[in-house]
Amino acid sequence: MGSQRNKLLLNLLGEPLIAWTLRAAAASREIQWIGIISQPEDWPDLKSILEGLALNKPVEMILGGVDSPSIGSQRSTGVTLKRSTGADP
Repeated sequence: MGSQRNKLLLNLLGEPLIAWTLRAAAASREIQWIGIISQPEDWPDLKSILEGLALNKPVEMILGGVDSPSIGSQRSTGVTLKRSTGADP
């Protein structure tokens, strides 16, 4: 796409692409929570987008690209942060 930025943060019709996806997930009766797998450098932008959406489902920011088999969790500004090993559902 020619951008140095995460393509999910790029605008589509005036809104970040991830906002469209998050709204669709929040509207689903089948989805209980939303997980966003990303790198920490994207978290400030993602948190800002989430604040503007006021979704009705819990959202977890999941650390992507971690090679460690252990999974850790910590809280940061109201969003749960987890590590993903790629083996988790």
